[in-house]
Amino acid sequence: MVTDVHILRYGSPDPLPEAVPLRAGPISCVFMAGELRDIALAGQIVLRRIYVAVRDAHWGTVPLILRDVELVHREGEFEIAFWAEHHQGEVHFAWRGAFYGGLEGTLDLVMEGRALAAFSANRIGFCVLYPETCAGAPCTVEHTDGSVEEGHFPQAISPHQPFFAIRAISHTAWPGVRLRVDLEGDTFEMEDQRNWSDASFKVYSRPLALPYPFAVAHDGRIAQAVRVKVSGCAPRILAKDEPTLLEILPQSVGRLPALGFGIPHRPPPAGPARERLRALRPAHLRLDLDPTLDGWPRDAEQAAAWAQALGAPLEIALFLPDEWGSALEGCARALRGCGAPICRWLLYRQGQPATPPGLISLARTVLAPLAPGAKFAVGTPMHFTELNRARPSLEGAEAVAWSLTPQVHAFDNASLIETLAIQAQIAENARALYPQARRVISPITLKPRPPLADRRREGATPALGVDVRQPSLFAAAWTLGSIASLAGAGASSLTYYEALGRRGLMEEERVFPVYHALAWLAPWRGAEVLRTTSSAPLKAVALALEKEGQRAAFLANLTPQPQPALLRPARKEVRLVRLNEVNAEAAMACPEGDWPLRSTLTPTVGGALAILLWPYEVAWVDGLL
Repeated sequence: MVTDVHILRYGSPDPLPEAVPLRAGPISCVFMAGELRDIALAGQIVLRRIYVAVRDAHWGTVPLILRDVELVHREGEFEIAFWAEHHQGEVHFAWRGAFYGGLEGTLDLVMEGRALAAFSANRIGFCVLYPETCAGAPCTVEHTDGSVEEGHFPQAISPHQPFFAIRAISHTAWPGVRLRVDLEGDTFEMEDQRNWSDASFKVYSRPLALPYPFAVAHDGRIAQAVRVKVSGCAPRILAKDEPTLLEILPQSVGRLPALGFGIPHRPPPAGPARERLRALRPAHLRLDLDPTLDGWPRDAEQAAAWAQALGAPLEIALFLPDEWGSALEGCARALRGCGAPICRWLLYRQGQPATPPGLISLARTVLAPLAPGAKFAVGTPMHFTELNRARPSLEGAEAVAWSLTPQVHAFDNASLIETLAIQAQIAENARALYPQARRVISPITLKPRPPLADRRREGATPALGVDVRQPSLFAAAWTLGSIASLAGAGASSLTYYEALGRRGLMEEERVFPVYHALAWLAPWRGAEVLRTTSSAPLKAVALALEKEGQRAAFLANLTPQPQPALLRPARKEVRLVRLNEVNAEAAMACPEGDWPLRSTLTPTVGGALAILLWPYEVAWVDGLL
């Protein structure tokens, strides 16, 4: 049976939400799913999104159901009215939205809502996202007490809120053009969302210094407004439909990071599934070990079986209780009995966001004899945010580690793609904090991982942490973009997903498209990473590698539309291997079969390869030297 093309592309049979392009004088924007996105002046994004967020008592985002949309747009202005409803668990909130865009360059957004039940929440109201390109730019902030502050959007990723008690923000969005945002209905503040890999600075309501969750009474009313105004003369620049230029520069930025995978809580596979995983040549396999959980030594024994089956050492993340000493001794005994090779230790204390002082020195005394060559890492099992705030001492360690997931504040495809460039910024900020340390990002997952105790319950919670996009072309394109971003920033080691299962690279009976993207990279272990640029990094990216006199480029279309691309330099005929919706089913069912779409390409007169990439396609260009 032929799989729906939407499922092949991004894992769901549903079409993507309709995106309606609009104009308000010099402002262009898109209305989609009850929000305004890609708000731009002269072709440059000045605000990524303006939307209403409803977050429950656990910071879970309650999805929106849109109905009764009325949209009128004329040349240079528009009016939108609609109803939105958020209903999940105890949360039940509905609001009426009225958005207006004026010829003079204004956006007026109003929400008036009421609670249809009593519930607890952590946030209800407008969020305004400034793009990461504002970093370092001067701005003027008007506060709720009437005072005015001259400041800057943070250049380095800020661990804490840059601005509090905001009533309005203005900044120069284009030479000679000011953009002013006024906020009504609550007290707003700003956070640097790059901490979580979002490509934005977020202005949101209800200060975090206030107690939360807060109680929302049945029939309680909430009303807010956002006004955006342009002053000055902004030119109207129409977007040009040009191919994305992917350019390989003649300079190395380091080695391809060591690529490893997580160990699922199940025995390693046998037969073809085992051989398929071995073909990926993993640099390491991650084991999460918590000595306070019942039966934890079996986790170590099972991990040793995985290491033997795939011929890879273990990266062991230890989650230690307050009694470090006895727990470390117990772990050492269990691991000594397993005899598995170990390449790295990630040391964490339960209940703390980052590695506490003194833990590394004690861990070295106990654990170093098990694997004399293994490296020790400090860091956080959570987001870069916690590393940025806690900044644990590197004393006694060679590496610094943090985890990464693109789904903390937004969950749509476009928002996940926006995180790719920010991953490099995070790695570069970590280098500034720890210039002598190797940078280890482990794990990297599409969805936040469930707690270890839940993952250990074999079969009890199979859907926890599973993203429907995991077996899709989107996941392959996103992963290739992630590797390109982090490799370009000089990361040392990356741990993606789990080796097997619905949160992983494959199932026993079939592989996912991301498996093939990683299989292409397997022979290039240790290769030099060449600096690359993209003229449209939200549309297409490339990872260029050189090894033993050979050069190759791995391409990803990051959009649901076909994308024409030019890759240069190219001086001779090259080989092209493609994975897209045409051959994805065959590639998933029989990875050893003759599924690749192969062709040869001849450079243009200008020394570039012209390639039309299908939606979320990944491709391999070999023979560039």
